[in-house]
Amino acid sequence: AEAVREITKSVQEFTEWLEFHFSEQEKCPPHSEAAETLRKHLEGWVVYLPSSDCFYSYNDLTGCWMPVTTVEMRKFVSDIIKSYVYTGGVTAPYINHVMDLLKGELNDKDWGTSEGLKNFTNGVLDVKTMDLLPHSSDLHILDIPDIAYSKDSVCPVFDEFLSFALRENSDAIKFLWAYIRAIITRSYNLQSFLELDGEGGTGKSVLMEVLNMIAGERNTGETSLPRLEGGKFEMYNLIDKALILIRDSDKFQGDSPILKSLTGNDKIPLCLLYTS
Repeated sequence: AEAVREITKSVQEFTEWLEFHFSEQEKCPPHSEAAETLRKHLEGWVVYLPSSDCFYSYNDLTGCWMPVTTVEMRKFVSDIIKSYVYTGGVTAPYINHVMDLLKGELNDKDWGTSEGLKNFTNGVLDVKTMDLLPHSSDLHILDIPDIAYSKDSVCPVFDEFLSFALRENSDAIKFLWAYIRAIITRSYNLQSFLELDGEGGTGKSVLMEVLNMIAGERNTGETSLPRLEGGKFEMYNLIDKALILIRDSDKFQGDSPILKSLTGNDKIPLCLLYTS
C-alpha cells in the first residue's frame, strides 16, 4: 500500500510538471514574434555587428556605440519580453533563440567604419575637413572620447620628445606625424606597420604609450608575435582596434604569415571562445 501511494504521488507530481511546463510553453508567442517586438523597441539604439559577434548600444554621453555583454543582452531581452510580449516565465533556450533571431533583425548592413573621424568629449572631428561635428549615432563611432578637441592646442613637450627620439630628423618627424594621423583616422588602407628600433632609453616605450593614449585604451590591442602567430583565439582580441602594439618582436624567430595578412588587409579566420 505504501508503494502504491508513492507511485501515485510520483505520477501526480510528474503530471503537474507536464501541465505546468507545456501549458506555459503553449502560451509563449513564437520566437519570431518576440524577436519582431524586440526589434521595434531596440532598433536605432542597439545594433549587431557580425565582425565582432557582439551587440552594441549607443551612448548619448560618450557619443559612441558601446559593446553589450551577453549577460546584459539577455536581461534586455527578458525584461522586454515580460513587459510587452509575455508576462509569464520564459526559459533560457527560448531567450537564446530570440537573441539568435535578433542578430539578423538588428544587423545593420549599411554600417560603415568611422575612418576619417575622431571622437572627442565635445564632438566628432572630421580630419579631412577639420570640422567638429555633433555626436550622432549615424556616425557609427566606436571610440570612447578621453579629451576635448581644441584647434588652438599645442604640444611643445611632445615636439621636444620627438626631436630627441628621432635626433631632430625633420623627415622622420613628419613621417611619424603622418602615422599618428593614420591611427586617428583608422587608415587601414596604408597596408604597412611601423617598426621601432633602437637601444634602451631612446623613447620606444614612451612613444608606444603616447600612441596608446591617442588611440584610446579601448581602441588599442596588445599582443606578441608568438601569440599572434600561434594562438588561434588571439585575433578575436584585436577586432575593431585602431592600434595594435606588438612588443619585443626582435626576440621572435619564425615566419609571420598572420602579421603579413593583417597588414595587407586580407581576410583572416578567427576562433571565438564560449560560442557556438
